[in-house]
Amino acid sequence: MQIARCLVTKWVKPLVERFKLNSDDCSRGNPGLSGGGSLLHSCSGEVLWAQADFFGHQFNMVAETRALLQGLDRCYADNVCGLDVEVDSLILLQILEKKIPIPWGVIYEARRLLFLLSCMDVQLRHTYRENNVAADHLANMGCSAQKKLVFTGFRELPKMLKGIVKLDRTGKKRMLVRPSPLGWLNGHN
Repeated sequence: MQIARCLVTKWVKPLVERFKLNSDDCSRGNPGLSGGGSLLHSCSGEVLWAQADFFGHQFNMVAETRALLQGLDRCYADNVCGLDVEVDSLILLQILEKKIPIPWGVIYEARRLLFLLSCMDVQLRHTYRENNVAADHLANMGCSAQKKLVFTGFRELPKMLKGIVKLDRTGKKRMLVRPSPLGWLNGHN
């Protein structure tokens, strides 16, 4: 019998005088058609810009890395100071924290990310995919449209994405149900 564990989580606005960048990928197969999405929020949770990108036929790690790179490059170009970056890929986070070696397939993108992280005031964090729905939606949009889409604020966002962003801004909690690690919660060690 498998026992599940429940977690409660929510999307959190950045602190005063900081910004938040969320990014995610979409890969329809591994490799397969892929895209990326990123969006920048102000400290009030307002969307300052959002973008969806198409990366062609790629592996999911390439798409995840490029999605973050597209967003971070834009923040760097816009001189964004005080940036909280959230990604839902633990592998990408471990690469950028230099806990694991850079896979050869993303070496150029990862090196560029490490350079940008060294030049900017950035706090890098993991988030659950349930808190990254807006970036995931953008990634799927880029993959489906097979082109880059840029939105310069909340008013330009498609209706579905506006709804996701509004839900995030409410701070409404989400219940996550995950299988427990073997033996956890059921008394087995």
